Amino acid sequence: MNTLTIYREGSPVITVDIDDKTVFIQKIMTEHRIASEFYSRSVLDLRIGDYITHNLENFYVNRLPSITKLDNATFQYRVDFESVLYDLNKKLFISTDGLAEYGRTGNASDFIGDIVANMNASGFAGGWTVGTVDSTDEKTLVFSNENCRSALMKVAEAFGLEFSIANKSISMVDSVGSITANTFEYGRNNGLYRLVREQVADQNIVTKVYGFGSSMNIPYTYRNRAKRLVFEERYLTKNTEIYGVIEGQYTNDDIYPNRTGSVTAVNMEFEGDVFNVRDSYIEDSAITGFDINDYVIAGLDPLIVFKSGDLSGQEFVIWKFDNATKRIHFNPQSDEDGYTTPNPLNVPQVGDLYTLVNIALPESYIADAELALKNATQAYLDENSVPMVVYSVEIDPKYAKANAMTLHAGDRVTVVDTQLGVDSLIRISEITYPLTNIYKVKATIADFVPYTQQERIVKAAVSNITETRIVDRSGDELTRRYTMRQRQLKDLIFDTDGYFDVTNIRPLSIETQHLAVGVGSQNFHLNGVRIMANYLGDPNRIYVSTGQLVHHEFEIEGLGYEWVIGSALDQSGLDPDTAYYLYARCETDALTGTWVLSASHIKYNDEPGYYNFLCGILYTVIDGVRDFDFTYGMTYINGRTITTGRIQTVNEINYIDLDTNAFNLGGTDAGIDWNVTAAGVLTIRGAVVQRAVGETFPIVVFRGAYNPVTVYHNGDEVMYNSVMWLYHNNTPAAGMPVIEGDFWTQVGTSVSATQSPIPVFRGQWSAGVDYYGTTSRTDIVYYPDTGLYYIARTTAGDPFRDILPTDTDYWSSFGASFSSVATEILFAEFGVIENAAIRYFRGVPVTLGSLDGSVVHTQAAVAGTNRIDRILMMGSSGSALISVDGHTQTINYYGVSIEETCMHFVELFADGWLADYGIEVTSFSDPHHHNTFLYFEFTWGEDATEAASVTPISGTLNGDVDDPVYQAYVSGTKQIDTITLTGEGGTAAIRCNMVIRRATYRTDREVTASDFVTLWGGEYDAENVVLAASGENIVCTSKYKGYSFTLDTDIWNVATLHRGGIDIDGNDIYESHENNDNYGVVRINYRGHNGGGDYYRHTIIGTGRNESLAIFSPISNPGGAKAGITLRYGGFGFPAMTTAARNAYNFSIGTVIYNSELQQLQIRKASGWFNIVTERA
Repeated sequence: MNTLTIYREGSPVITVDIDDKTVFIQKIMTEHRIASEFYSRSVLDLRIGDYITHNLENFYVNRLPSITKLDNATFQYRVDFESVLYDLNKKLFISTDGLAEYGRTGNASDFIGDIVANMNASGFAGGWTVGTVDSTDEKTLVFSNENCRSALMKVAEAFGLEFSIANKSISMVDSVGSITANTFEYGRNNGLYRLVREQVADQNIVTKVYGFGSSMNIPYTYRNRAKRLVFEERYLTKNTEIYGVIEGQYTNDDIYPNRTGSVTAVNMEFEGDVFNVRDSYIEDSAITGFDINDYVIAGLDPLIVFKSGDLSGQEFVIWKFDNATKRIHFNPQSDEDGYTTPNPLNVPQVGDLYTLVNIALPESYIADAELALKNATQAYLDENSVPMVVYSVEIDPKYAKANAMTLHAGDRVTVVDTQLGVDSLIRISEITYPLTNIYKVKATIADFVPYTQQERIVKAAVSNITETRIVDRSGDELTRRYTMRQRQLKDLIFDTDGYFDVTNIRPLSIETQHLAVGVGSQNFHLNGVRIMANYLGDPNRIYVSTGQLVHHEFEIEGLGYEWVIGSALDQSGLDPDTAYYLYARCETDALTGTWVLSASHIKYNDEPGYYNFLCGILYTVIDGVRDFDFTYGMTYINGRTITTGRIQTVNEINYIDLDTNAFNLGGTDAGIDWNVTAAGVLTIRGAVVQRAVGETFPIVVFRGAYNPVTVYHNGDEVMYNSVMWLYHNNTPAAGMPVIEGDFWTQVGTSVSATQSPIPVFRGQWSAGVDYYGTTSRTDIVYYPDTGLYYIARTTAGDPFRDILPTDTDYWSSFGASFSSVATEILFAEFGVIENAAIRYFRGVPVTLGSLDGSVVHTQAAVAGTNRIDRILMMGSSGSALISVDGHTQTINYYGVSIEETCMHFVELFADGWLADYGIEVTSFSDPHHHNTFLYFEFTWGEDATEAASVTPISGTLNGDVDDPVYQAYVSGTKQIDTITLTGEGGTAAIRCNMVIRRATYRTDREVTASDFVTLWGGEYDAENVVLAASGENIVCTSKYKGYSFTLDTDIWNVATLHRGGIDIDGNDIYESHENNDNYGVVRINYRGHNGGGDYYRHTIIGTGRNESLAIFSPISNPGGAKAGITLRYGGFGFPAMTTAARNAYNFSIGTVIYNSELQQLQIRKASGWFNIVTERA
């Protein structure tokens, strides 16, 4: 298959030539696509939705291809054709009631059914079905704005299964693929061409592992206040004597002390649809040996979590447990959308399973959990205490073709290699092959799925969605600590004003027109106060600075409401197990106060002459740290209006502080804040901007002048050499050279503000081409539909494309005629000007000459049969001389067998013989007859001129060459293409077998052809093409018989290789169109008559007084000019300098200077400086 047909709606639309760069790629669960790279003479109408067919399966274009314009007639395409797996990316995974953020409880089959239902939704192609899905227990998964592919990966990961897709049928089983009868063994005709063992780069060995379970159901008294489940030894070790001690950690949040109970009786009562909390319960008569009431963890609500039934996956707060009747009473709960359970349609049933949370279960349950954790830790250690490896396999194409072999990712094959110690059934995790030779298979085999970095990123993204939906894992410990703090806060709050009456609150609701949360005495805020818990690193010390208390309700008549706290508080020696209250002790008749830290409840008016305003709570020490919370302020809820001071998340990372006009959303690396990072400034961190079509780019930040030691990030803009440059690489880096490339791109020019944009003529307007309309450049095009020229507006874009020149928002038209013109820009294809006064002239590069040609396919390549010589090797010591077609090489006995000797010979010399002589050297051992052969295949399509032979040198090593010709030679033919040159002047590109080089017109076409062969023959030869010149023809012949060129041989005219254009500004002449080291040529007297090169021209530089200063003559002529350089005044001047000054410069060899100390001319040679001997005139 050397062509690829692309279809659209069932009909072929494009056919392109392909080579081995069009590759089928399949990886378990992650990739199933065809990556193609091909070339075209023109821009192709390739659209999203177009597809190709391979193995009866369609592969679609889901993204526009990458197109690289190599020259005016060659376009390089890179396209990914993707299987229907990638269609899952296009559909948002939503619930049956249209929610993109929701939780769902079910088994694997339930979730696959949901994904199929999503893919069959209205507006999508449909046709998806549920395939084979293994039976699983139910799990609760949470989804948040994920596409169906992310959801599918999440389901597979959660249930420990693998998925596969065939004809839009999704299956999810323990292990995809099948066990095959294929066996691969190293050696000729045994299928295994190459076997490489590689250690997984990102898999670290661990020999000592600490095991941790969940923090769930762990009381404060557990194992010296351990926060998570652990086992007695705390860690396990293995293979330390081999690899030393390498520590690691295993954490499993699914392992914790738990009891799975079964409901034995149910009583659910409702008043209408309202759940009767008091009289409803479930009963579990199997609860024996302990009273749940005795095991509730202090400060946490005991929970019942149902694992099956109508309430599966839901948790409820237990408000009562009757140990005598074994009845559990619990409160109802409401989802985010207000749906409350239990309700008449969703109630627990006898036989439903449940577990208890926030219950410190008896010791037997803890022991069972610790044993489970220890076993899981041991399993992790067994897997990770040895290097994890994968094998890269190259399968012999001849063997695969002869056995009609078909392999898929997930299949299991037997691999045998005694030297590497491999002899087992191993799984294929990845497989690739070129479409031009489906038997040239490369595979990755391993007993596990080796995730690539890209797949690890995808996997991490799936996890992050879940973590973001529930909690931000980056703040796990912080959130846990703050949650425990909130539990304390509930118990520590007291009625400072003696105001609340609990009869105003009914059990299930609060109905009021106005709700005020807080009390009047705490309706204040603090100004300029700094509170530092854990002062100087001591959790039992607090510092509170001076400042102001501004009260919103209390004031002293005639004085005001702003109390000044004039003395700071620095208190140490606090009890770590005691929580404290911070009060502002303010006088009732003066606006002064002091700080008071107390463990006691003090109401604001308990002390005559003072208000004790409660400012905050200092918590007990948790994890070696104390936290402090402000408790002042009020929140008012009135109808649709909420009036408050601060809204924040549990971990206080995200908040909106309405009192101080500040907010923060996001984390350290990515987020947005106001009045936090900098006063009065909106700060955006790690952000991108997105166009309507979905393209994103970071917000550009100007970083000033370029500094090589500064680390720059994607979107940073700098000034360098008076030009603006943009850093556009995703990897932050310092010291990257400021040149056009992978890290920097120029976004401005050094043109001064007083200069106009530079017009650039781009020829006829074309769709799909980038044009520019900026303050520094305006493109000009010809539009054949109107017959007019158009110039881009300076606001059109940098760049823009596919905008018709008739669109006046982007283009302005030329076309008017005037007797006189005053304008910023004047454009003409041809102008005749009697007198021109030009302050600044800017040249535009133009194409020179018409050199071109035609190609005739003179002879096709016909494959013959390669000759193969075979030598039977024998002996057990010494050395011998092998000769094949006159090429000789010594073979030495190696290792412990003749088989090992021949393999060593191949390893040492095969690459060199193939490169130098075209002879492929392999070895093969026949285990049945105990024979070992060396094979020599002549791959260049030529016959041998001498028979193979073996000459013993020492020992017993020898070879049998009685019948050396294993396969006879049959001649083939070489491909011959003939290029006939046409046109005169300029440059043409010539392509043969993927090599493209340029021919420059010299004198005539015969000389041009000869010069091209002389200049580029070596480079074409390296790619198996032999060039020859014959008159005006260039003949291209394949180097070997039977060898065909990859692409059609071609020739086309191109713009001059010497790109650029001359600018004249005042006295300066310079090239200013190319900004690189390769192009930008100032050529003087390069061409002759009519731009040709038939005759020589002399170059004269004058003095300004009608006389010559220097004459550059290529030849002598009758007019008196001599070949060489003639100077009319003076002579060559050489720089004068001292020895020290001379040595300070790195002069090149051949430089001449005048040494003023020695009064000598000196020349720089390879070995140093030498005097040039001169005589006085």
